[in-house]
Amino acid sequence: MIAPTLAGLTYNFAAQIEACANCAQHKQDELEITSTTVITQILRDYKKGKKLDSLKPDHVIPFLKQRLAWRIVLVSFSAHKNYNYAIKALV
Repeated sequence: MIAPTLAGLTYNFAAQIEACANCAQHKQDELEITSTTVITQILRDYKKGKKLDSLKPDHVIPFLKQRLAWRIVLVSFSAHKNYNYAIKALV
């Protein structure tokens, strides 16, 4: 069961560099993957449930600053080296 607070997730295929020439090239190039997750529907659900006053920025921004969290996990299941920087970029 997926948590009702989960807005979305992104999965990027990756493999050990010995098994995937493309993955090895991306590692050598220090390729960064970015993603966008649409959160409008879950914000509407919060509004409908009376946990968010409106979808106006004056209400949504503080709501997200208080509640939004995400994780960046590598293939090795360790946290990404720039994890803390990524979190600070939001605020």
